[in-house]
Amino acid sequence: MARYDPWSAELRADPYPTYRAMRDTDPVQHLPSAGLWFLTRYADCVAVLRDPSFSARHGQRIRLRRTALPPSMLTADGPEHRRLRGALAPAFGATALRRARPGIAALVDDGLRRFTAELRTGRDADLMAGFARPLAGSVLARTLGLPPAEESAFARLGSAVAANLDPVADPGAAAAAAMDDLLGGFAGHLHARGTDPRDDALTVLAAAHARGTLAADEVLAAAALLVVGGLEPLADLLGNAAAALLAEP
Repeated sequence: MARYDPWSAELRADPYPTYRAMRDTDPVQHLPSAGLWFLTRYADCVAVLRDPSFSARHGQRIRLRRTALPPSMLTADGPEHRRLRGALAPAFGATALRRARPGIAALVDDGLRRFTAELRTGRDADLMAGFARPLAGSVLARTLGLPPAEESAFARLGSAVAANLDPVADPGAAAAAAMDDLLGGFAGHLHARGTDPRDDALTVLAAAHARGTLAADEVLAAAALLVVGGLEPLADLLGNAAAALLAEP
């Protein structure tokens, strides 16, 4: 039987053998110290996500956090979830993504040019620091509609608030302070979008607030969720994709 210990240094260094063993022999585990159940098989995860008797709202109440998560689609069920998700959906619909594609492609090309130039020097190059994380930050900043001058500060704050992804630990004071700074900046941009709408996610959120679909705290929570769920995970996806390609070219 494979026991899951998310605080284990050995597991964090290479979790995949443990994940495989859990799926094979012990796919549903309860971790008393975290107050959580862990499911490792796809079918089980889908069954839970589709079963209305399981609640995201109630589940958030038992997370190891000193402060509650704000209202967002991550912490809502049923009609409430659909309202919160639907308000942001136009920013990621097929039409919006078609409009965004050329700009994102240009960011990818620019990032690849800079990273391959670094490789040609013959020195060691870090794919995550030199390509994946800068690209993720630029793509998300463009999606939100942040000016280029703010990208560096945004990437720094976004990296700090990524601690909120950890389901078994409180994010800590540094992450909370970074989130306050991040939301303070968003508030200014959202206010400006009321009179200066643009083709970006912040304009979609500002419009939802103007219609009365989202309250002010829900708008900020949605913007924060885009950062927590869209910055580090995108960078990690690029790193994992590169690792998979290098393992099986």
